[in-house]
Amino acid sequence: MNYMFTIGIDPGFRRTALCMLQHGGPKPVLVALQSREQDKEDAGLSWPQRALSIARWCVSQVSSLEYHAGCKYQARIAVEHIQYHGGQNGQIAIQCSLLVGAIVTGLLWDIHSNHDARVCTISPSTWRAQVLGRANIKTPTDAHLREVIDFGDYKKRTNDDLRDAVAIALWAAQH
Repeated sequence: MNYMFTIGIDPGFRRTALCMLQHGGPKPVLVALQSREQDKEDAGLSWPQRALSIARWCVSQVSSLEYHAGCKYQARIAVEHIQYHGGQNGQIAIQCSLLVGAIVTGLLWDIHSNHDARVCTISPSTWRAQVLGRANIKTPTDAHLREVIDFGDYKKRTNDDLRDAVAIALWAAQH
């Protein structure tokens, strides 16, 4: 099935990013690029509470984007799924990212279960290999993404999470 819209989500503890692309022209067009960084309200939350707060924000943003783009329940949605292999470095951040991704994926599956939208998870190495050509590239550059999508009026500098969300949305368009 060809999707007119794809949404890529890069869940994280400190910053969660999402991107919506519209397809159909010579290059996909950037419809939305948003991120939510840790703010003062999140500072007092335990990490599971923060994960829930981020997930609620993310799902509400996806619903809002779909509604305003006129594609409610018709977008292909891909959520990055990281794998945790133990160790102490960044353990809380990784566990929170996993929890955010799982909650977002579960909520979106539930919301879209009776519709044509497909919600899937994708590992970083898979989307990197297919979108960037190599799995060991950490994140795409602005220059690389501007070659393959139309950023339209979006002129702000992007961060690595926003660029990852764009690349995840590009991967979703191919699958």
